[in-house]
Amino acid sequence: MKQLILVRHAKAGWGATGAPDIDRALSNQGEIDAKTMAGRMILRISFSPPKVPQRLDRIICSPAKRTQSTARAIAANANYPVANIELDKNLYLADLDTWLETIQCLPDELQFVVMVGHNPAITELVNHLSGLNIPAVVPCGMLYLQFDDIKWADIGTVKPESEFFDSPQLPLS
Repeated sequence: MKQLILVRHAKAGWGATGAPDIDRALSNQGEIDAKTMAGRMILRISFSPPKVPQRLDRIICSPAKRTQSTARAIAANANYPVANIELDKNLYLADLDTWLETIQCLPDELQFVVMVGHNPAITELVNHLSGLNIPAVVPCGMLYLQFDDIKWADIGTVKPESEFFDSPQLPLS
């Protein structure tokens, strides 16, 4: 069984004039949302059926400051070592094909992966992999996907066994 959680980074500030986009940090609201959504992610996972892997195997994010901050909030709530967050330079402003290739190349021994990135590719990926039709994934929006008996190389060609979307704007249900 594979479990994949795709996350758009939390709300970022605009940063100093002339500062590189990659260095934009989370806004105050983004910091709050990242912590809130990380907690909600863990809460949802704790209510999952026992066959769902409960141990987070890997967190991968683009090297942008805002994705790293979002990933650190998730790691803190999941008891995942912050030092083990994997930065993938190919995910910074990546397109759909790059995201799919990155996921399809994950080692099959990994069962539970969280990936943090940017729009518009996250919205494209969410809609491509799920049966959902989300016009735009909002900051800190998360898509949970669960696949039975597949290899990572199959992602993008098979639909998930279960899926749900969560965001700071949605009530916890």
